[in-house]
Amino acid sequence: MNPNCEKCKLNNFCLNPYLTGRGNLDDPKVVLIGGAPDIEDDQNGEVFSGQVGKFLTSMLGDKLPVVWMTNALRCAPVKDVRNLSLGIRTATEFELELCRPFLLKELKALTPRK
Repeated sequence: MNPNCEKCKLNNFCLNPYLTGRGNLDDPKVVLIGGAPDIEDDQNGEVFSGQVGKFLTSMLGDKLPVVWMTNALRCAPVKDVRNLSLGIRTATEFELELCRPFLLKELKALTPRK
């Protein structure tokens, strides 16, 4: 695991401490970037697998095969590790900065091929 994953400590509270995007990695026409995985995503081990993901899937319909979905943060920033039902909180600037290299690397892999 990258040392940045250790600095913010979120990985200590996630079931799946490094969630990457999902969808059309080879030739996406659209890239959706959310803020952070939610609790359902963390529990399922896949981004956009909870209520937000179900909503996006129904909204995108037949366009889903041309979409790549990811998050700025790799882990779910929980409000309280003792009570996950409280959900997630807004990511801090520190957490976003630590995850930025992961997002940029992921987006670079999506660069259209010539």
